Amino acid sequence: PITSLPDEIGNMTNLINLDLSNTNISSLPTGFENLTNIQAIYADNCKFESFPIALCNIPGLGVIRLKNNQMSGEIPEEIGNLTNLIELDISNNNLSGQLPKNMGNLVSLIKLYAQNNQITGTIPSTFCNLSNIDLIYLMNNKMSGTIPQEIVDSDWWPILWYDIWEGNQFTEEEMIIPAPKFSAIDMEKYLLRKGDLLICEGGDVGRCCVWNN
Repeated sequence: PITSLPDEIGNMTNLINLDLSNTNISSLPTGFENLTNIQAIYADNCKFESFPIALCNIPGLGVIRLKNNQMSGEIPEEIGNLTNLIELDISNNNLSGQLPKNMGNLVSLIKLYAQNNQITGTIPSTFCNLSNIDLIYLMNNKMSGTIPQEIVDSDWWPILWYDIWEGNQFTEEEMIIPAPKFSAIDMEKYLLRKGDLLICEGGDVGRCCVWNN
């Protein structure tokens, strides 16, 4: 398997996508940040031992995938430079410390996969700026603490809270579970009337179905 990249890769300034997955690469060479046109880097199942800081100097990056590496230490504050980032996958590593406040600068982010790490603390209030987010996987970390009110009031919290709570260390007092929000059309649709059949399923989050007579 490939174990390293040559320094000359920094001269490939027209490179757009780079797939390093399933190699033994553990670091990026000097000059990697010269690849200013690169939009996606795929480096799953490699040997990186920390988050490659050089990636934070390429603001045009849209996709970073680093799952199933050997990364430890904290997520760098410089990650907030990546304002065009759409997808970040750092799952299944050993990253620790708190989520950087500067991640709130990732205003283009749609998908964040950071499950199965050792991340601590709560969600930074700056995450309320992630107006495009539709997936946040933070389960199975060591997170705890009060959820900031800015997060509770965000549009995405009622939809994504469970994938943050599951497998972490939030107490019931810290984890503010939102009440469901229904439109007038939803309320009419799910209104129980005489003769309707209601079937409920238990579990951590209950589900139910209504059959109208």
